[in-house]
Amino acid sequence: MSNSSRDRWEKKKEKGLSLIELMVGLAILGLIIMSVFAAFPLSRMWLNWAGEISLESTYAASIMELLRNNSLLLQEQVIEDGCWTAVDNNYEDEVFSFVLGGMPMEVAVSPGMLTRIDARLFDDHAYYDSLSAEGINQISSGEVAQEVFFHGSLIEVNVKIDWLGGREGYLLSTIICSR
Repeated sequence: MSNSSRDRWEKKKEKGLSLIELMVGLAILGLIIMSVFAAFPLSRMWLNWAGEISLESTYAASIMELLRNNSLLLQEQVIEDGCWTAVDNNYEDEVFSFVLGGMPMEVAVSPGMLTRIDARLFDDHAYYDSLSAEGINQISSGEVAQEVFFHGSLIEVNVKIDWLGGREGYLLSTIICSR
């Protein structure tokens, strides 16, 4: 081999070795960080808290999705009662059961979660000039009035999740349009 090809070969070897060394170094750093998190109770509490927040938000989103998929039943229930509330009284099981518009509904839940759903008609009359059978007529008055077509009702939904141990949990609020 000539001198220049040996130099290139040595540089390639160095580059490959440094990449391997980098990967080994990152793996060791990862192990050190994981052992620090495992060793200190405060970091474990933080990881547990982050897991609970993720669990709560996923659970609340699944309830909202169920209500969106059954928005006509929710609208009937809210119009009939003025407002609607569902409370999970059996916090030891893994299912939150409630009746919506005469239909039984179920959502999987972690034991120890206390769930409350509140729904009421959203006061959309306060935000528009007038309403018609076709929907909202105007969002402003005079020459600049714009016609907005809106079919259905707006329903304000709040899902509140607390924990049996007393720790305040999570609140998710949204507006659902029934179609």
